[in-house]
Amino acid sequence: MSVDATFTAELVTVPTKFTSAYGSESTRIHEPAVILTSSDGQAHGMPRATFDALYPNAGLNPDTMEFDDTLLTFVSVVPADEAVDQLASVNIVLTFSNPIRPATVDATTIVVTADAVAKEGAFTVEDEVVTFNPTDDFAASDVVAVTVTTSVADLFGHVLAEEVVVGFTVAA
Repeated sequence: MSVDATFTAELVTVPTKFTSAYGSESTRIHEPAVILTSSDGQAHGMPRATFDALYPNAGLNPDTMEFDDTLLTFVSVVPADEAVDQLASVNIVLTFSNPIRPATVDATTIVVTADAVAKEGAFTVEDEVVTFNPTDDFAASDVVAVTVTTSVADLFGHVLAEEVVVGFTVAA
């Protein structure tokens, strides 16, 4: 579900009263809430957890509280898809259209295999770029496949519309 791009959002802390079993209303907790203000000045508030549950792909950046309705797309990969004779020590660099949420990148959301066997390594995320640095070099003539699942998300919660599969071959 998409949220109207004319809304602005603000993350606030809201005091919440609870009535105890003895009828006392003195217990208070503070929970994060999202206040949405439309372009005509009307404000609507809800707990942040409720907002996230109702609008998981609304495009609300949790850091800046800004909306963005630009869908996430895969832009490029280095080495290029179907490249041959690549160095065994190559890192894989994936570029996306929007800054990537680091918590959505791991070996289950971006799967790297060499000759159909999972390849271990470390992922780093810097804005739109995800880099995979294998723990060990690839072997000569390895056929490397990279599968980017639809679980990878940008900072606004947008995910890829479909899985992306790219690959290359290591030099003999």
